[in-house]
Formats: sequence, C-alpha cells, structure tokens
Amino acid sequence: MMEVPFIDLRPPHILLLEELEREIRSIFQTSQFVMGPRVRRLEEALAQYLGVKHAIGVASGSDA
Repeated sequence: MMEVPFIDLRPPHILLLEELEREIRSIFQTSQFVMGPRVRRLEEALAQYLGVKHAIGVASGSDA
C-alpha cells in the first residue's frame, strides 16, 4: 500500500502567526465573537475578492 504524506500546513501559518495571535487576543479581550467591525471588514474584503456586491459571513454551510 502506498503511503501518502499529509500536507504540512505550518509554513503558511507561520507567516501569519503574529497577526493571527494579535487578532484572536483582541477578540477575546472585547468578547466580540459575532458581528462587529471585524466581521464587516471580512465580508467587505470577501465581496471585493469575489467581485460581488455583497458577502455574508455565516457560522456554517448549513446556515448559508
């Protein structure tokens, strides 16, 4: 049986680690887990990236 190695996801995350930790820390400090300015910025950036007028963040694919 051929062994298929798992993809190493560490390198991409290492580049973002400092920013991710800062954002996660801020989320916990403000207790702003839903809605708010971060979600709005994500939705705006996603809409721009996709070339659509609106994008809406949801909790799961079932919520979509």
